[in-house]
Amino acid sequence: MSRTRIISKTILFVIVVTFASLFFPRSAQSAQSYYVSPTGLDSNLGTATSNPWKTFAKAWTVLQPGDTLYLMDGEYKQVLEPTISGTSGNPITIKALNDGKAIINGEGVRSAVVIGKIWDLVVHTRDTTNPYGNYINVEGIVAKNSNMDVYQIYSRNVNLRRCSGYNANTHDNYHVITIWSLGTPANPANVLVEDCVAAGSGRKMIVAYDTYVNVVLRRNFVAWQTWQGDLFCQPRWPQTDGIELYPAAHEDQPDVLNNSIFENNINFGLTANTGIDMSPNPGMRAGNKFLGNISLGTGMRWEPTDPDPVKFVPAPITMTPCSYNGVAMPASCATQSQCNAFGNSTTYRGGMVVGALSSPQILKNNLFQDTFSAYNGSLGLVAGAWGTGTTNNRLINATMVNNDIGAAPLPVGVPAGTDTTLADLNRFSLVQNLRIGKMLTGESNPAPGNGATVQYRYVDGVLTNQPLWPWPMEERIRREFADPTLFQVDGIQGHVWSNFSVTNSVCGILAQHGAANCAMTYWKILLPLILR
Repeated sequence: MSRTRIISKTILFVIVVTFASLFFPRSAQSAQSYYVSPTGLDSNLGTATSNPWKTFAKAWTVLQPGDTLYLMDGEYKQVLEPTISGTSGNPITIKALNDGKAIINGEGVRSAVVIGKIWDLVVHTRDTTNPYGNYINVEGIVAKNSNMDVYQIYSRNVNLRRCSGYNANTHDNYHVITIWSLGTPANPANVLVEDCVAAGSGRKMIVAYDTYVNVVLRRNFVAWQTWQGDLFCQPRWPQTDGIELYPAAHEDQPDVLNNSIFENNINFGLTANTGIDMSPNPGMRAGNKFLGNISLGTGMRWEPTDPDPVKFVPAPITMTPCSYNGVAMPASCATQSQCNAFGNSTTYRGGMVVGALSSPQILKNNLFQDTFSAYNGSLGLVAGAWGTGTTNNRLINATMVNNDIGAAPLPVGVPAGTDTTLADLNRFSLVQNLRIGKMLTGESNPAPGNGATVQYRYVDGVLTNQPLWPWPMEERIRREFADPTLFQVDGIQGHVWSNFSVTNSVCGILAQHGAANCAMTYWKILLPLILR
């Protein structure tokens, strides 16, 4: 072979390799899988289940965009905080090898999961890119017992799927899942939390705080249990929430074009303030969609019954001395705070809250559709103070029944069983197809209609033909809620969750009010047990 031909072939090879590197990303060519285990060694190769690493810190020195880190079964007593980032089209994936069997335990002395650097430690504006933690997927893990929030998301382009979190710091303003990704329309947050669970202690279960744009919460289940708040006294103790969109004004920039979607989420019981809400600070809330969300038993205690239906009873409340569900208002808050006005059933323990409860805010182009609110301690729907310029907010296909069942005493003029108020509905530009049990005005049925249908999944704001039931995390929730080292450890003494089923309990309530058909659902659950 001549030297000229050899050189020509060499040049051709270089061209082909260069072409491949340009047009075929690393994820398609050479994405790697690595493994970590509580019993591993950082001196291992980390390339197989037979030679896993021990620490996450070791993994961050090796992983590249497109790679996957598998967490083997067991309990990790270290912070999961990737100090690296993926890239667009090549995210880094951190995934439990077996769904729900990898547990991050903060032991109450450290954080559990932190994605991105805490903004307070970064000189930043809304357009600043977080130093790390961008383009990260986290899947299938359990995290618990954090000394702060259980899951903290500060970076952008993050997906959290099939993850469960239990027990945030119960003393201060910490939550189970916090999304604080900042962002602008030009640099959106792009955060997805899908098929996750948030339960136990914390001020809020899931909150998207000061975050723009494109935050999607999809098919998440929350069950608040307790919070002390002795280091974060509120004007009305305890101000706790289930799921909240809280795009607060920040850095002197007005809130515009949030464009976030909350779809098919469930708030279940007990939380003292609100179940699912879009509030609360002055500013603008624009372009958000709340679709197929369910709020049951806010301010109420679920009592196991056999058989169903689900039974809710008012959570124990005393005003003097102030206590809620067996937890006394901290003495440190006595001079700064007052007991939550539980008797004011038009304000607290509402199922759905739209807008701030006090300061006016502007709401534009927000859609609330297929919302179901029942058995809450106060109103099924509370529309707060809306400012001048509010326009084009729509309430379509909503069911609000059997609410206002836990107020004691009832405010003057509020009949037992009130579900919403006439003034609330008048604030919407469009009100269509509502099923309401009783209005504050005493009208028996002011907006006749079939109400919500919560049978199929919403995905990215579009109703699909994919069934919502059985609940995607049904088996995980059954197992974890029965585990005394997870959900029950900081829960209510003597409260048994071991026989709890999201599908049977929640879908069963919806079926009673024509919002879902669970007949096929039960067979889907029972058949595998019969054939086992």
